[in-house]
Amino acid sequence: MPGGYRAFDRADASARVAEAELAPPGSEIRLVEWSDPGNPAGERGLIAPVHVHWEDDETWYVLEGALHVLLDDRVVGLDPGGAATAVRGVRHTYWNPSADPCRYLIATTPRVMDLIATLHDGSGRDPADVFRSHASELLGWQLPSPLTVVHPGAAPA
Repeated sequence: MPGGYRAFDRADASARVAEAELAPPGSEIRLVEWSDPGNPAGERGLIAPVHVHWEDDETWYVLEGALHVLLDDRVVGLDPGGAATAVRGVRHTYWNPSADPCRYLIATTPRVMDLIATLHDGSGRDPADVFRSHASELLGWQLPSPLTVVHPGAAPA
């Protein structure tokens, strides 16, 4: 997660999402801009392990570059302006399929943002326990196979 967040501005109910989570205290949604520098050609570096949120939804919206999002047994290929949502109970992960950088928004719940913060807080807690304590399940770093990438808005084959 990017550091240096500034506080949400209650006066105008706004923030630059690259600088802060866009939500006031008590809100049930978080919107954060993240980026990935890209992967060498031919490599697939998952940004997160394969996992399930049992009580929370998570959405990605691509600003620049590309993302691939696993939703159960299919992969959705997203270009700028594309979005995908993993509703609660859906196995998911995501990655940048390119050597080029990408920028994207994640919209999710405070519980998922706390899960991510706890995984990166340096406490050394067992990741599976962290997922369980946030109504989620860690499934590992292995993608199911075979995988087919679908692109929203593409003509049917």
